[in-house]
Amino acid sequence: MRKIFLCLVPVLVSTVTLAQTITVSGTVNNQQGKPVQFVFIRDAYHSYATYTDQMGNFSLKADPASKLVASATNLKDTTIVIGNQSNIKITMTAGLSQGAGKALSSHTGSDFFKMESEVPTNISGSLYMISGHDELHGSRFLSKSWMHGFALSVKDSLIQSNDYFFNFDKDGGDLLFTRDQRKVFQADKGEVKACTIIDDNDQAYSFETVPAIDPNRFILLLVKGDKYKIYNKLKSKFVKASFTTNGITSSGNNYDEYVDENHYFVLNVKTNQLQPLELKSKSIKTVFATEADKIKAFNKEHGDDEINEGYLRDLGDYLNK
Repeated sequence: MRKIFLCLVPVLVSTVTLAQTITVSGTVNNQQGKPVQFVFIRDAYHSYATYTDQMGNFSLKADPASKLVASATNLKDTTIVIGNQSNIKITMTAGLSQGAGKALSSHTGSDFFKMESEVPTNISGSLYMISGHDELHGSRFLSKSWMHGFALSVKDSLIQSNDYFFNFDKDGGDLLFTRDQRKVFQADKGEVKACTIIDDNDQAYSFETVPAIDPNRFILLLVKGDKYKIYNKLKSKFVKASFTTNGITSSGNNYDEYVDENHYFVLNVKTNQLQPLELKSKSIKTVFATEADKIKAFNKEHGDDEINEGYLRDLGDYLNK
């Protein structure tokens, strides 16, 4: 199998678990005063990172004794001392980023991605699937388009470049990576433990390796907190066309389709207990048995909200407060 080796820039991350952190927010504009989306903002000495949204806004945890580094395509890298600032305004100038074509990592020569020859792309680089019937409904991919993102190695170093784009294969449970949107690679689960990818609408998706759920797939992280993590083992099942007719009655569909399957799990961070969860009131009360009063209060606030994934996200954030 063909492999790709990354050109690396050292990033110190050894003190990430010991660093004092504060929440740093701010905005990034260009010289014309216009907000810049998809500027990668990172703590210079730790693995805290994020991207700016459509309005140029960002927010992340960072070490106040560190610096922020802002980088984006066709803009010069900008470094800001954090100090006591909780709100930072950054102006970036046109030019070449020092990180262009390079990957962030503290592991010289590490091999994070393996060639994936079976992932199809069309002439524009978009992900697609071919059906032998009228059309294919659904997709095995999280998005038809490649997305900005960054990954975290098993040694807690950032893996990112302004030339890198990501996606998720719901069929195989793999994180996909490309430089040129033609050749596609998949993340090595032995080297990459987490990844965050962001679409053009600022929707972020975070994935982690969770062997207790499935050692062969990346798992979608829905909620992260000091008390609970909630995961979705997101899969996509291929269903072939099943249309039949006798000239009078007909049944089935005349198209192939990918149907998403969601399998939810809750991790109690303090006890390290992992439990499966169904989107049903009884299952939720059983898994969160010690949170009966908070669940009752949450349901009172949310009235007759349908128990779906959005409800589960909101509940998880509420219980983590």
